[in-house]
Amino acid sequence: MNALPSIFIVVLFVCFLKQSVFAQKIHTSTPFDNNLDEKYSLIGAAAKETFVYGKHAAGDYIYIYDDTLAKIKEVKLLFEKKENRLLRTLILKQQIHIFYTYNKNGASVLRLKLLDLRANEIQDQELGIFKNTYKLKRKHLLLSKNEHQLLIYAPLESNQIEILQYDLQQGRKVRQEALNLDKFNYYQNFEKIVINNQGKVFIVCNLLNSKRKRAEHHFLVFQIADSSRAQKIPFPNFVSFDFDVKYDENNQQLVVVGFYGDDLQYAKGVFYFNSTDKQIRTTALDPEFIRSLTGNKKKKVHGINHFYIRETILRRDGGILLLAEQQFTYQTSSTLEDNLENSTQADFLYENILAVSLHPTGKIFWKKVLLKSQVSSNDDAQFSSFFTFRTQQKLRIIYNNKIDWDTTIFEYLIKNDGSTKRQVLTHQSRKSGLLPQFIKSIQTTAKAFIALSYRDKDTRLVKIIY
Repeated sequence: MNALPSIFIVVLFVCFLKQSVFAQKIHTSTPFDNNLDEKYSLIGAAAKETFVYGKHAAGDYIYIYDDTLAKIKEVKLLFEKKENRLLRTLILKQQIHIFYTYNKNGASVLRLKLLDLRANEIQDQELGIFKNTYKLKRKHLLLSKNEHQLLIYAPLESNQIEILQYDLQQGRKVRQEALNLDKFNYYQNFEKIVINNQGKVFIVCNLLNSKRKRAEHHFLVFQIADSSRAQKIPFPNFVSFDFDVKYDENNQQLVVVGFYGDDLQYAKGVFYFNSTDKQIRTTALDPEFIRSLTGNKKKKVHGINHFYIRETILRRDGGILLLAEQQFTYQTSSTLEDNLENSTQADFLYENILAVSLHPTGKIFWKKVLLKSQVSSNDDAQFSSFFTFRTQQKLRIIYNNKIDWDTTIFEYLIKNDGSTKRQVLTHQSRKSGLLPQFIKSIQTTAKAFIALSYRDKDTRLVKIIY
């Protein structure tokens, strides 16, 4: 029997396998200048075009790129005041929404600028004024899952919080009011706030969360609709660490997931709560798993620390997938002898990823350790961490292997059953100079996402297509 056809088939199969792994395409735009006074952010994509926001000393701009990332248009925006702060941008109903704020007579003015997809201005309207001199930030502006409901909040006194709700679908303000909530202290126990598709607001507070008072530790969940009501969720004998809150639209319930322990030094496991079950469920992580997660080789493993939730993804059955990352920041200060100026050095270490899928009962369906190590200095860790690319059947966890130019880009492929595979997304040539900022990427379709890449004074738009 002739072996040549068999060898040919094997070679062909290997080639096909390699092509399937490297089937993605990477498009980059031509570089555009990036000086210290220039900041760029991604808006999103529509009609096969990508939109970027640029903020410079000379003004604010919208840049439009075609499907191949060739720039086809740039438009300078006009604002009432030059000293405005961008809060959020999004594309909804074929319109670009730009939420921004500025200070006027000690108050924060919130405005919305609407543009069409050619970046022509439709209107610029005031949404509300916060008179408490509090400086509004990006984190204070929230959207519902369907992006129809907008919520912005700011603390007033320590026991008050002011909220503004706006219906983006109908183009009208729903409410703006100062809330006086029983046992509420913004600076001591406020944790999270969310808004659902129906415009209901949920505020989660964390009370008596210390080792000394942990016997009385509990959460308060305030539901703000036409009237306010509070639900007490006991969590005795444990303290809580970082946690996240989501509203599950499919099952019409609030879901809370995070880490817990016996003290505020080490977390021992994962806790889960939903507003249907009304009971916190805890699941401890076994010592061997903790050892594999942290790399701790000591004989006795106390728990995990410095783990922060990066993303939570709701499961259709009411459970949730938690993605957390171990993050360290080291800062040192020194004085230069020549001019006696202080110099601060900041080093960042972003380590392994913990992935835990939980049933609606709070029991762990599967848990995985995704190994990585990213080290950088004086960059606010903007090129570290990862981006989660979602499809119905699997997730892709995409990250820079090292934080330097021409880094290799890796991904972890995670299927619904928890099986994982680590593979190279692309080996970059030394002349490519790409260092994508994955932590701020945007998924534009079921097969593509966009990121910004910085190098020296050049910025490039990067599109990865599967």
